[in-house]
Amino acid sequence: MMQRINSVNVYGKVTGLAMKKLDLGCTPFDAWKKASAEVFPHSEESRNKGCPRGAFLGLCHTGLVKGVRKGSAESSKNGDYAILAVELIEKDPTLASGSASSFWERLETGRSHNGQIDVVIALFIANRLAI
Repeated sequence: MMQRINSVNVYGKVTGLAMKKLDLGCTPFDAWKKASAEVFPHSEESRNKGCPRGAFLGLCHTGLVKGVRKGSAESSKNGDYAILAVELIEKDPTLASGSASSFWERLETGRSHNGQIDVVIALFIANRLAI
């Protein structure tokens, strides 16, 4: 099980730090890279985990992150999952207060949750989703 920090998963913490770096002018990719290096200074595997990074970059790409210009990052399948999650959370904000796994099950992807929902929840809690 992934460690939780202040009721937000560690990839939620990376998301929060990445948002601060975006606010300082970093590109979405560089913001994620720098934030993950701060949270995971001794774990290259965790720094390079593609699912949460793809979710973050996909949301940035589509303009669903406040303060980020649409098209400023590339999208991926994980970005698509994050977009679906945003659509669900827009309809039912209580999803942000439940478990990421049960939220993920609502997406019906047939795949395992791997940090993507943590990104969406962190952005929602920080009021940074453009919904």
